[in-house]
Amino acid sequence: MTTPPPPPPLFGGGFGGSSGTGSGSGTGSSGGTMTFEKPKTSCQETLNCMFACPEGDEPCQNTCYANGSDDGNAKLLAFAQCANDSGCTDADCIVAMCSESLLACADQSRPPDTAMPAQNAPPGSVPSDLAGRWSGARGQVTTELVLNADGSGEWNTHDTVSYYACTTSTATLRSGTMVVADKQITLYASNVTRTERVCTPGATQTAQPAATFSMHWSRSPTDPNIIFLVDEACAAQFPGQENCEYAGCPIGMWCTSRLTRE
Repeated sequence: MTTPPPPPPLFGGGFGGSSGTGSGSGTGSSGGTMTFEKPKTSCQETLNCMFACPEGDEPCQNTCYANGSDDGNAKLLAFAQCANDSGCTDADCIVAMCSESLLACADQSRPPDTAMPAQNAPPGSVPSDLAGRWSGARGQVTTELVLNADGSGEWNTHDTVSYYACTTSTATLRSGTMVVADKQITLYASNVTRTERVCTPGATQTAQPAATFSMHWSRSPTDPNIIFLVDEACAAQFPGQENCEYAGCPIGMWCTSRLTRE
């Protein structure tokens, strides 16, 4: 089976001008229309956007690049330059020659850590109708939330960046005591483990310090088997905006994961 060639802009195409604005519209509480600037994409998100473009469609790929963050684009260009200089057309070459720059792209794409220092955990508290395993995705990040009736639980996130058959993945598992309030879920995590894999089989596990995590959440008004979980680091980019899950709200559009009970 022949591996398809990479998108041209990564190898001599040109990140030229772009008409992409990266903004979206929504309806404010006053009933008027307002424009929200979409957060700039990470290195991983920009790379995935480019590979979703039709082969040879440079305007599409230039738009992806224009919507990328400065830091993410710098990491992307470093990886593209390495792959180009090394003549890589398969995963073996990427592992041998460019795994460092691909890992840097993945590291830049990881959501900022919103952990607080470890605190003494109060008794766990999980409403009986929320007990269970919930999962969903936002962009390239998969989220799993486990809420147990005894007040224990887990919060797991997993993100990947791929180039040909080379996939770099990072997973973080946090487990401990869950306290569920009306709008906030607090996880007093006694165990935090990060697992990383770069292209080749096998993974590296690293124990992280115990920490406390706070998450904004809400229920679906129509389905008891759906809840919404807000990425607090993403929401911080929209000071003064309401946390909500509908499309007219920037936090709802770009920072909220829809989790379904398994």
